[in-house]
Amino acid sequence: MAFWREKPLEKMNRQEWESLCDGCGKCCLHKLEDDETGEIHYTNVACRFLDPETIKCGKYITRQRYVGNCVVMTVDLLDKLPWMPSTCAYRLLYEGKELLIGIRWLPVMTKPFTPWVRRSKAAWLTSVWLVILKTILLTGPHETVC
Repeated sequence: MAFWREKPLEKMNRQEWESLCDGCGKCCLHKLEDDETGEIHYTNVACRFLDPETIKCGKYITRQRYVGNCVVMTVDLLDKLPWMPSTCAYRLLYEGKELLIGIRWLPVMTKPFTPWVRRSKAAWLTSVWLVILKTILLTGPHETVC
């Protein structure tokens, strides 16, 4: 049986914890929160260390040295981050849900990445970015995030 089905998040070791991330890159996007509704809006502005080709942080291990407010995901933070995508493995497991089977590139399900997995992830990310960009374009101008 898969470790994430048997172990609670707080008992996972670093390797198990890190393997849950699907690398969607949404953690690295600047987000805006509507003061009146609390609704979170993703912008098309990413952290300067996010590599757009790999969707990975170029300074992952030392990222907080360069970006002080960069989130280091922990179990304690999961209920405090309303912007976590509904497909996020951390969020799904925290909420007692099963990991999404359709996300076959999730590292815990596909070690090592195969060319098919890379192409599937790239296609999915392209569609996600297009939806984000379309939403931004349709909803009008947003504040500039520095």
